[in-house]
Amino acid sequence: MSSSSLQRLSLILLVGLSIAARAKELWLANTRGSRSVVSYNLETNEFGEDIVPAEAALEEPDHMVVDGDYLYVSHGTSSATSGILRMNMLDGTYDKNFISGGSNLLRPFGFAIYNGLIYVASFRSDEILSYDLATGDFVEQVAVGDGTAEGLINGPNQMAIHDGVLYLTTQGSVADGVGGIDWPGYPSQIVAIDLATGDKEIFVPQPEALGAFVSLLGIEIGCGDDSLVDDDCTMYTSDYAGGLRSYALMSKVLLYATYGEGAKFGALSIDFDEGYIYIPWVVDEASGAVLQFDLVTGENMTVVVESSDGALARPVGVLFRDDDAVFVSTTEEPTTEEPTTEEPIESTEESATTTEEPTDESAVSRNAVLSTLLACIVIVAITMTS
Repeated sequence: MSSSSLQRLSLILLVGLSIAARAKELWLANTRGSRSVVSYNLETNEFGEDIVPAEAALEEPDHMVVDGDYLYVSHGTSSATSGILRMNMLDGTYDKNFISGGSNLLRPFGFAIYNGLIYVASFRSDEILSYDLATGDFVEQVAVGDGTAEGLINGPNQMAIHDGVLYLTTQGSVADGVGGIDWPGYPSQIVAIDLATGDKEIFVPQPEALGAFVSLLGIEIGCGDDSLVDDDCTMYTSDYAGGLRSYALMSKVLLYATYGEGAKFGALSIDFDEGYIYIPWVVDEASGAVLQFDLVTGENMTVVVESSDGALARPVGVLFRDDDAVFVSTTEEPTTEEPTTEEPIESTEESATTTEEPTDESAVSRNAVLSTLLACIVIVAITMTS
């Protein structure tokens, strides 16, 4: 075989290897730990490589969204550090502040991509801001609180967009616009914003507390086969105070409410195929975990990820992944940003019960398929070069 033939064969093999499917994973925003996005393999029950390397020095990474070949991560606690990172998952390169600035982007939490725009919840300025998805340029201030309960945008947290309506969880706080927040006792509720008209209304008022308080956080919407209700969509929400709730989207009927006593919950992400909801658990400032719930009932709370060695520290953002995404870690030099000085959140000493998970044979079958695929590639390559 000639050298050129060998080069072509090597290239084909590399391409074949590059499309190898990743296992089912959770990507976790390690807010107070490595300041990165870490991966956890749900099939081997082991932490993997960082998705966003620690060298990126993200300040309190929070929410994550994948769109096409790009991963987006919100981060930052001040005007100088607040932004959204965009990372090319094919080659590992990233722009740490692809989105920044605007009217007053300050502590971005949740965000969503819709119709060529990125809508961002600016928590410490009580704003919803939009940016151009292609360029990262600021577009407009979509909504802003006015310091009153009637202003509705009080402590904007996470969001989901469906059929032109942005559904926003709020914590009930009021920002002073320069980084400070106050808690005047406003309700933590879900607000609906019509993106065509800008009109906003209370979609779901503050629900009955399952524990000591209510602080709505994560939100996701499932329709069709991903809904619990025929001819309607389902909204799933997490509550920092240890709550998980689901609502029928059109009727706003509460379908279930589950309480993890003593736990402090982060956002949520859903494996609709297997029927699981994943929610990070803020155990304390040096350790964290991830809980799994049954999608249909909200029950069967199970610890699927545990960390007491700093691998997870105050995890809030979570993203379930089960696709063929390929990425390469970057070697960019770390930045010199100072760590956050925000006050730590009170820890909890409560524990959830761990139950053994059934063996998942999907990894074995996936590897068999990949082996067959690579064998076919080799045969084709040899045929081409003979």
